[in-house]
Amino acid sequence: TTFLWTLAASAALTISPVRLAFYGIDATGGGLGRLADLPNVGGIATRGDRERMRDVLRYIDDHCCADLRIDDLARMACMSPTKFKETFRRLNGRTLTRYVQGRRMSRAELLLRRPELTIGRVARTVGYTSASRFAALFKREVGVLPSEYRERLDV
Repeated sequence: TTFLWTLAASAALTISPVRLAFYGIDATGGGLGRLADLPNVGGIATRGDRERMRDVLRYIDDHCCADLRIDDLARMACMSPTKFKETFRRLNGRTLTRYVQGRRMSRAELLLRRPELTIGRVARTVGYTSASRFAALFKREVGVLPSEYRERLDV
């Protein structure tokens, strides 16, 4: 979240409030702090679970471009991997994989505004070793290929 807001502010970029809301960020830059206040959907998460999950979300947001492993994240949340995945999905409305991909694509959108970075470099920066895999996921998430996104920006 910090990276997204810092880069957006420094580049005087505007990011759609709808897109920000999709990633759990409200227009004022917050959003994650409210996770602990979510209702106990299905009775699977205690308040402590929700608070620990909020901390894990902050970690994921700060390290989304790194190789994140379920076992490590579950350990951070003091949960088994199965409980972590289930709790994450119930509290966030999407799987961990889809959440991380969404965060990576948000960063990619910002990086694609920099013409000195190749699409392959952007892909590697946001955590993908394959530019073609990155392009396919970018299109699924954003609706256009990275090259088309750049063309629309006139970069």
